[in-house]
Amino acid sequence: MLKSTVDLVPDKPFFVTPEQTMSYAEFDDRSSRLARVLSEAGAALGDPVGILLPSGPELALTYWAVQKLGGVAVPLNPMYRELEVSGAISTVGPNILVTDRAHAANVAAGDAESLRLLLWDHGEHPLADAFVQALPWTDRPQVEMNSPVCMFLTSGTTGKPKAVVQTQLNQMAALTSVFANFGLRFGSETFLNTMPLFNNFGMTGVMNIAIFGGATMVSLERWKPQLALELISEHSVSAVWGTPTVYSDICENFDMSRHELTSIRRGITAGASASEALIDRFRKLTSVDLVQVYGATEATGAVTGFPANRESRIGAVGRPFPSIDVSIVDRNGMSLPVNETGEIRVFGDAVSPGYKGDPAGQAAAFSPEGWLSGDLGHLDEYGDLYLSGRRKEMIISGGNNIYPAEVEALLAKHEAVVRSVVIGIPDDRRGEVPAAIVVLRDDRRETTGAELTSFCAQNLSAYKVPHTIYFRKDLPLGPTGKVQRKVLLSEYTSADI
Repeated sequence: MLKSTVDLVPDKPFFVTPEQTMSYAEFDDRSSRLARVLSEAGAALGDPVGILLPSGPELALTYWAVQKLGGVAVPLNPMYRELEVSGAISTVGPNILVTDRAHAANVAAGDAESLRLLLWDHGEHPLADAFVQALPWTDRPQVEMNSPVCMFLTSGTTGKPKAVVQTQLNQMAALTSVFANFGLRFGSETFLNTMPLFNNFGMTGVMNIAIFGGATMVSLERWKPQLALELISEHSVSAVWGTPTVYSDICENFDMSRHELTSIRRGITAGASASEALIDRFRKLTSVDLVQVYGATEATGAVTGFPANRESRIGAVGRPFPSIDVSIVDRNGMSLPVNETGEIRVFGDAVSPGYKGDPAGQAAAFSPEGWLSGDLGHLDEYGDLYLSGRRKEMIISGGNNIYPAEVEALLAKHEAVVRSVVIGIPDDRRGEVPAAIVVLRDDRRETTGAELTSFCAQNLSAYKVPHTIYFRKDLPLGPTGKVQRKVLLSEYTSADI
């Protein structure tokens, strides 16, 4: 895919940041040289290669260098702490981890001994120097349609990360569907990628679509609204990709005297529901309808969306792409009729073959009939999909998935905590944020919320850390002894909190 685009538009700017611009030809050359270095370090066809880097050019170059070897790229969240990195390495099993000096500090000593660490910016032969001197890799790997391309880590409901495998077929099916559905034009688009490259949305859903369509990608390492507005104006961005938080901040920070948004033709959002008020506000600002899509890492990105030539229907997340079948099923897997709510099941070439090293999770979610999403929704008489909730207890905060079980498991390790429940509470900017409801030991009642927040911050990515800690003497239990989460959600998500 990259080679075809390089052949057609070699000099077109591809990867643009505030600090640098790489053309397609330059990106291809650098990733080829890096592939040579990785090969000499032991990376080979079919091998998983971990990538623990900030969301910038180095991550993108490493991802594509692995592709050129026929390896399996495994980007890891650079916000991971030591426990999270160790869990990811245990799940994926890479022999090589590409990182930098700052993030190598979060690799446990035991993991560092079993891995070959390749550092971009430190050591006797840092990658930043080594790849410049290397000869470009020219061999073409003998990959097949079902050969794995990459794995993305998503937290499981038990707190253990799941490694979602994506294949050559998955990616080509997904990229073709998205590019055609949204009426994008080869060689003519400039994307603003507001999403991190270590997750599916930012990497497969934006960067690889840019490559597929010969687009320029203006990329942000971290979300900064003012900088984003300046880049949209400077580079005449035609399509913005991001969560509702991104569009809310664009609307909030827009200054008519400094910013120009008339180049925007598409605004695509996912990761959380955009309110009708936000859609209306963005339309008034840009004359562009904000298009909501539904997708997941297990489906290699978006699976529904309103086509470019069709007006969006308020409340819906679009119609399934032509290559995707979406059905609504009951708990027994039987299809439900139109306008009846059930679990969303997705089938098609873009659906992942499953999770690496997790046969129980694989059996629960994947079958010959498709992937069970855990999300609830219904299809109307026109075939449009509406979301109505999540069967899983996942919290979506600013587009980031947070699984309560992971945070609860960590809190349980604190000597003062008897039991905890983590829920999502409404937040105007992020949609919802995590909050922990905690029962303390009788002899540790003096423990403060700040202490527990600090404990979480030392061991979890920032977005998973509870924004608020509530203390209780006990938790409401059902007849079987299970915590009644619905009772807590009702109590702690009221307008008074």
